[in-house]
Amino acid sequence: MPRKVYPKKLKESIFKRLTPPNAEKVPDIARETNIPVNTLYTWRSKVLKSNPTSNKKSKNWSSSDKFQAVLETASL
Repeated sequence: MPRKVYPKKLKESIFKRLTPPNAEKVPDIARETNIPVNTLYTWRSKVLKSNPTSNKKSKNWSSSDKFQAVLETASL
């Protein structure tokens, strides 16, 4: 079966919805977008691996991780 290719903008918008602090539940996104749950879980794991602070408890963050979090949230 051929693999479905999703537009880059769609994937980026889904990535934002999958990441903390306001991460949405994968099944909810799957129902809304008709993207298979397994695909979304794969995308989520890639996003979490690429963001060093997203998969750690804040008490375990290094100084540089804390500083990065401040920089990322300063514009909010």
